[in-house]
Amino acid sequence: APFDEPFLQSCGKRLRPKLFIAWNAIGTLRIGTGILMQRDPEGIDPLAVRNTLLAIEHVRDVHDQHAWSLDGAYTVLSVHLVVDAKDLETLCTVREKARQALHALGIQHATLETEQPDEVCELQHH
Repeated sequence: APFDEPFLQSCGKRLRPKLFIAWNAIGTLRIGTGILMQRDPEGIDPLAVRNTLLAIEHVRDVHDQHAWSLDGAYTVLSVHLVVDAKDLETLCTVREKARQALHALGIQHATLETEQPDEVCELQHH
């Protein structure tokens, strides 16, 4: 019989590595597609990021918020913060608190732009 036990064992030994490779390739493809489609990075909740930033003293609004990852592990964020203070010391404190809060949320790098409440930003509704 062509399907005796040694034959089936031989097929199993040859098939196992191929299945392992295929399984890992599918996982890699899923992650890569998410990166290319600019999906929010895994574990990053955009609403939680927004609410965390709004909880910082002097932050009145948050817009043009974008998070991404180029490798699926290192998360980057850019965001505009509307801040109701004009002095440099307060602006620096707000940015430092924002970076610390974002780091606690799993964001390793943030580009923060601060604006005044009366400024018009072309990206405000973006």
